[in-house]
Amino acid sequence: MIKNIYLLFSFSLFIFFSSSTQAADYFWVGGSGNWSDISHWATSSGGVVTYPVVPSPNDRVIFDENSFDGPNQSVSVLVDNIFCMDMDWSAVTNNPSFDIPANARLHVHGSLTLNPNMTWNHAGDLLFRATAIGQTIATANHPLAYSAYFSGQGGAWTLQDDFSVDSLIFLEEGSLDLGNSQVNTRYLDGSEATTTFNLDMNSAYITITGTTFITTDFQVESYPPLKLRGDRNNFTVGTSTIELTQANAEVWSIGGATINLPDLFFSAPDGSVFIGAKDTRGVETGADN
Repeated sequence: MIKNIYLLFSFSLFIFFSSSTQAADYFWVGGSGNWSDISHWATSSGGVVTYPVVPSPNDRVIFDENSFDGPNQSVSVLVDNIFCMDMDWSAVTNNPSFDIPANARLHVHGSLTLNPNMTWNHAGDLLFRATAIGQTIATANHPLAYSAYFSGQGGAWTLQDDFSVDSLIFLEEGSLDLGNSQVNTRYLDGSEATTTFNLDMNSAYITITGTTFITTDFQVESYPPLKLRGDRNNFTVGTSTIELTQANAEVWSIGGATINLPDLFFSAPDGSVFIGAKDTRGVETGADN
């Protein structure tokens, strides 16, 4: 009897995981609503047949001309995590808004395409989790999120236009081509890359507005605006520039290897600058002050 139950359970898991890995196109319909309401996820553009579950990391979500039947309608997020493969707003009409609170995270396992004729309100974290090359990010020049994480082994993204976040860009796994974008963030951190992260800065202009601060989350340590890891960050600098705007601007490299940097522009009228090597606790191992 126990064996039969185990076999039935195993078969049920097989069916669940097999069905959950089938990619599908999810079309938003019915105007304003929340992400978790399955009545808004149709199997076709403007369709009436809906899916029994919300989108998974394998599914493409599409917002188009049949998604909103009036101006200024909105999609809200009421859960901590939402997922998709690609998210595409390119054909949307009626100036809708997408509203994600500070406690929520959007996981994008493919490409992201926004529309200039919409409002993008993402106060939480945005995680790019692709594990395949050829992904694109088109922000339509909307500020994207509080923080953005690039964390997909084997993933490769190319920016199509400007890229801005409120706090942090975190480089963990994959490859990112900045193109000729304007990139804006308070902090840029590649120091915790788990494998080699390839960053092609191309002809981008990167503005970093944070200042070095002391954190006591786990232990007393400093956190600089630009923190890199020489043995796991592979940077192609091209003709790019990094501007650091604050008076107390530090550039750290940990990991004990040489790292290529583009032109650095310290634009504060006065203050101090540190460029050099430190360990993970912020203890100086070599510097150019």
